[in-house]
Amino acid sequence: MRHDSHYLLTGPGPGPLARLLGALAAAAALTVSLILGFVFFLVLLGVGLVVGIVVWLQVRRLRREIAAQVDRSSGPGRAAPDKDVLEGDYEVVRESERPGR
Repeated sequence: MRHDSHYLLTGPGPGPLARLLGALAAAAALTVSLILGFVFFLVLLGVGLVVGIVVWLQVRRLRREIAAQVDRSSGPGRAAPDKDVLEGDYEVVRESERPGR
């Protein structure tokens, strides 16, 4: 009489009904996880789209404001005067070029 050691250690395998129920449960879990993943993807895509539109509108508004300020503050071909900028000419004098040394 020959004994299968694998069968003795693990016992009989699951019956056909248990296999069918296990396969159905696995298929249901896979389906639910795919649907939830797709829904989360769509939500993140929607949030990203809204954030992108808001940023685009803000940049567009700022560009128009800057362009309007430049048009108001400067004449044709001239930069606007800035009160924090000192204008003037300068000449670089090196130690070897100083007179009297």
